[in-house]
Amino acid sequence: MALTKVGKEGITGVSNSSDATAITIDSSENVGIGLTTPTAPLTVKAPSGAEAVHIHGRSDDIGQLVFLEADATTKIGRIDARNSQFTVGSVADIPFTFITGTTERMRIDSSGNVLIGTTSTSAATAQGIILNPSSGLHMNNSTSSAGISLILLYSSHSTTDQTKFEVTSEGNVKSRTNSYAGFSDERLKEQIVDASSQWDDIKAIEIKNFKFISNLDDADNPKMLGVIAQQVEKVSPNLVEIDPKDEMKTVKYSLLYLKAVKALQEAMARIEALEAKVTALESK
Repeated sequence: MALTKVGKEGITGVSNSSDATAITIDSSENVGIGLTTPTAPLTVKAPSGAEAVHIHGRSDDIGQLVFLEADATTKIGRIDARNSQFTVGSVADIPFTFITGTTERMRIDSSGNVLIGTTSTSAATAQGIILNPSSGLHMNNSTSSAGISLILLYSSHSTTDQTKFEVTSEGNVKSRTNSYAGFSDERLKEQIVDASSQWDDIKAIEIKNFKFISNLDDADNPKMLGVIAQQVEKVSPNLVEIDPKDEMKTVKYSLLYLKAVKALQEAMARIEALEAKVTALESK
């Protein structure tokens, strides 16, 4: 910068190579770099195709931009850049928020809670949280304690602050009403025919007592009642799927229950037929 102009409008520095304005300090003490009309305390305009601001690292290779309170000493936020880490966030005990327009959309509070569409951690007052990651929602809990919630859903419907649905660290699923539904409207289905007999399948499927392999003490590892996928697969292959993540076999229990209902209907028909024969014999 070769030439400096001082006037009642402020101070202007001019580049000696292109005679273009390099820096301006106007009468309101606003500083403009690359322009003559700064609109904020610091306004930077980069030449076409150039990057506007570079923040160089200190001797410890940290480039840092710090935001202060009006007292010029209290830090409230910062941006750190170093070789292996880039950090953006608040410094004091305040939330880190994201807005669109003038409306807050998401925040990370001082306890590390992530809140979307709400500013409250209270299950009774929060408006709702919607997550839509491209790979689904992954949740992991490495606790060795029983009864820890992986998923805990509350609702204020009919009461206040009441658990409606829960998935525990043991893998148990709990529902307040034990009511589960699937889309079953006739308008969604085609090729509707009566199911074939399920008598032989239900008779052949073996119900077992067992314990899951676990690091828990035997007393803390409950005995379960269920089926073994490999045995079910021999009887009714369509009830078994292989999880692509670990190749473990899973059983479609919901279909197994429907097969049991069909077998029960068959048993009821046989019982009614036998009752009719007994009634006929007794009447002779």
